[in-house]
Amino acid sequence: MKKIINGIICCFLISLLTFNIKSYNANGETLKDLMDNLNALEEKYKKIDEEKKLTEERISEITSQMIDIGLRINEIENNVISIQKKINDLNEEIDKKKLQIRKLASALQKNNGDENFYFEFLLDSETLTDYIYRQKIIEQMTSYNDRMIEEYKKQIEEVKLEENNLTEEKKKLEEENVKLSSEEEELGLKMNTLDEDARDILEELADAKRTVNNYKKMGCQESDLIDNCSVIPADTFFVRPLVHGIVTSGYGVRDNPVSGGYQFHAAVDLGGNPPGTSVYATASGVVVLAYTVPYPDVANSSCGGNHVVIQHKLGNVYYASRYMHLSKVYVTEGQEVTSNDIIGAVGGGEIYDRCSTGAHLDFSIAKGIYGRDFYLFRQPYTVNPFTLVNIPAEDYFNNRYQKY
Repeated sequence: MKKIINGIICCFLISLLTFNIKSYNANGETLKDLMDNLNALEEKYKKIDEEKKLTEERISEITSQMIDIGLRINEIENNVISIQKKINDLNEEIDKKKLQIRKLASALQKNNGDENFYFEFLLDSETLTDYIYRQKIIEQMTSYNDRMIEEYKKQIEEVKLEENNLTEEKKKLEEENVKLSSEEEELGLKMNTLDEDARDILEELADAKRTVNNYKKMGCQESDLIDNCSVIPADTFFVRPLVHGIVTSGYGVRDNPVSGGYQFHAAVDLGGNPPGTSVYATASGVVVLAYTVPYPDVANSSCGGNHVVIQHKLGNVYYASRYMHLSKVYVTEGQEVTSNDIIGAVGGGEIYDRCSTGAHLDFSIAKGIYGRDFYLFRQPYTVNPFTLVNIPAEDYFNNRYQKY
């Protein structure tokens, strides 16, 4: 996801970096502030959607232009072929005329080397006048052939010029086609980015709407401070969300098993359990998000699958925990839970979940209030679960409370 969170929390970021959670809460947000952030997200989505439409229109224009260019290039190539054939035909005519001139010249010189029609034409003259007349006819025919040769040459020059012009036009069209193709490729990449940004914002919009509705369910009014109107059950410590398991991927930079390449993993993957294994809340709190994939039959339609987010309060510090790749969700939004409550079941590897390779629990913790301080479990909001929950880094654990 790319920078989507910045537009939502930019007005809070300096405060979060400058003050601790307690002092920030004293000047906390109201429900209306969250609703305003929701409206800002919707406006941002509209702008992206408008930009997508403009980009699509330009791609359509480019496609149309490239089709027209392709048709014109085909037309030019056919015309060039016709011109080349015409040049060949004219050269053949020139050769014929030159041959006729040679034969006429031979007749005039009374060259008996090869008998020919023109020589016989002269010999058949009955009188000197007739001979002179026939000689002039041959001279006129020779002159005519000379003129025709020059005319053919002129036509060849003209069609060659036309061929050169067509070739130059074709070259320019091909250059324009390359530019359009390059622009089309850039716009295609831009569309991919816009699509990704739009999907991310839609996901955030869905989460933001749920968050606002959850606070309303808690009794919050638009003018109420979130901290005052939302009642979060207090707890004293976190416990492991599974009875047994083992860490298969820790918190930090790793080689992503799905997409490849090194990326920051803002969670801990807990494996060693088959699908359907019970997942518990890590501490008492309120369920602020209970997400179930809307189209489980559509391949790769989700990244993370079914998941739950629980808001906690330990002392005066707010945390939120997230449980991803669940095969089942057993809680509802707004529901209060304790660390003894089963909130879902282990999943992963389902056809719809493009971001998992097998059964495991993706478990993450972030500091702050979900929906107010952050929507995405990313840095700088996430906390290494190892620092808050007693999870053995390498050993297999077989209960939720034993110290390691």
